Amino acid sequence: MPSSDGHRDGFPQFSAVLTNEFASVRLSVDHCGHTPRLRVEDLETGDTVHIDPLELASFCQVTDLDRAAWLRVGQYRSDAVA
Repeated sequence: MPSSDGHRDGFPQFSAVLTNEFASVRLSVDHCGHTPRLRVEDLETGDTVHIDPLELASFCQVTDLDRAAWLRVGQYRSDAVA
């Protein structure tokens, strides 16, 4: 439960919205689990994902080819029906 000073469970609240011509997401930090995780919400669909620090660190270690493959989902897949 947030307190009057904008903190939840002793942690400051964090939220940011990132938007470009392809997507709009809200980022926040979820402290409800065993360890803090980044919560990413797709503002178009309402879908969410929670990413832990290990997963975030792995983003820094992948190749450009790996990252390009991540974008081939949904309407951006080569076998998607237009």
